[in-house]
Amino acid sequence: MTTNRRSRGRQSALKTAAASVLGVAVYSIFSDQTYLHNGRRFLTSELEHDMEIMTVVPAAPLSMPAPTAVVIIADDADNAVEDMSYLISSHSTLLPWAQYNLVDIHEGPVQSPDATNMFWHIPKAGGTTAKQLYQCMGKTLTIRIGIDPRHGHDQTDEIVVFPPIAGKDWNTVNVDTTIRPGIVRAKKMGLVQSHTADLIFTMEPAFAGEQLFDPQNKGRIMALFRNPVDRLVSKFYYLQTATWERTYKP
Repeated sequence: MTTNRRSRGRQSALKTAAASVLGVAVYSIFSDQTYLHNGRRFLTSELEHDMEIMTVVPAAPLSMPAPTAVVIIADDADNAVEDMSYLISSHSTLLPWAQYNLVDIHEGPVQSPDATNMFWHIPKAGGTTAKQLYQCMGKTLTIRIGIDPRHGHDQTDEIVVFPPIAGKDWNTVNVDTTIRPGIVRAKKMGLVQSHTADLIFTMEPAFAGEQLFDPQNKGRIMALFRNPVDRLVSKFYYLQTATWERTYKP
């Protein structure tokens, strides 16, 4: 009985710590230039020593409560200094792309009907289920299948909307916004400006938010979150059966 109680206590403490780390990761998406590679971020003392960390408490207007310390973690010290200067001068905890390229969190489709929706796909957190739901709704999604060579649109320089599966009501676009090279290609092709996609799926929300959107063509970001420990366990078993993944390891 005592052992089980201790085990449950350790699990609870671990989940609480993991949830705190997730909160820091989510905050960092909008407050600095460090990106979540493949939906993961490792906050360890080793990485903190490897990357330059700058902490500053910006002065706040008298009408606002003083913000807590803003921690900027960046591989490029020049970018970190530039970002820090912006945060100080603007009295904002949001970087320019998040502040100016996205609609306000309180604005829905009625208030901002032209905003393009972007879904942050966090691995093993319900992203695939979300895709399937939007497919059932007949939406146009930007996902990896859009550049499958079998469809013949992967080398086209113009936006092409097409049904990837015969007999299905949903469409895709000939770009892959889940990765950075695909995001760069989508930007060159004017994906957001074309207003052809109902939902942009990506694992690089910060990069996509900065590259694809602008103040005249804003985005609306959404995501599904899951306890990090549960995600890790799910990923562990998934990689033992997912023969289609490059990381497959039985």
